[in-house]
Amino acid sequence: MLASLALISLLQAPSIGAGDLSLTNVRFTFGVLGPTRAEAKVRPGDNLFLSFDIQGISTDDSGKASYSTSVEVSDSTGKVAFSQPARKLQEHLPLGGDVLPAFAQIDLGLDSPKGEYTMKVSITDTSSGKSASVSMKFEVLPKGFDLTRFSFTGDSDGVVPIAAYGVGQPFWFHGSVVGFTRSPQTKQPNVVLRLRVVDESGKFVKPFTGTVDKDVEASATSLPVRFFVPLNKAGKYTIEVLATDDVKGTTVTKKFPITVFPAK
Repeated sequence: MLASLALISLLQAPSIGAGDLSLTNVRFTFGVLGPTRAEAKVRPGDNLFLSFDIQGISTDDSGKASYSTSVEVSDSTGKVAFSQPARKLQEHLPLGGDVLPAFAQIDLGLDSPKGEYTMKVSITDTSSGKSASVSMKFEVLPKGFDLTRFSFTGDSDGVVPIAAYGVGQPFWFHGSVVGFTRSPQTKQPNVVLRLRVVDESGKFVKPFTGTVDKDVEASATSLPVRFFVPLNKAGKYTIEVLATDDVKGTTVTKKFPITVFPAK
């Protein structure tokens, strides 16, 4: 199975519909409200977020919007690999406005076949009958050692996503390592994790580090990654996360740009 889950979720209020329904600002992101993916390439075991803005959805006198959503993933031949039938939803939009940020999520199983796919998201305004859809291509890479399932949150549990970063704000990076190997002797992985923050001049602080080499259950297929990064200075930075499989001698690196704003 290509996808074990598909989810449409509204992130915040607005919307008093006017004109046609449309989906704009469409891009793949790292998690909810996360940075834009430079490449639409994922490993089996990863997830993929298609983020966009819904414009023109109508509301009743109480500010309630009624709509339905559906998701479909097809392979390069057009064959449907996964589909989520239309789901009826409602959302109260007390703040007004005409833009509704939203996202669609698919979770890839560890046995997802490699290849090129297209993800299609469709939205229908129940009140007006107007519909809009968007399609984006992505590629599933072969199974392998990699960092996956990234998210940036304001809490250690990974529940509260954040999109803007300010001095003094809690900042947690979450992810998972897949495709790791185990030592023939200990039957345990030996994965070294590093996170460093690089400023615009290329200067970086001493990396945060951690090692996973014990107490991993035999059935485990992924390793959680979690780092807390104190945001103590405004500026533009790049977060670099490195994972090294010391059993196999393989290293992967992921980079994420962020801007930290001054405290008011």
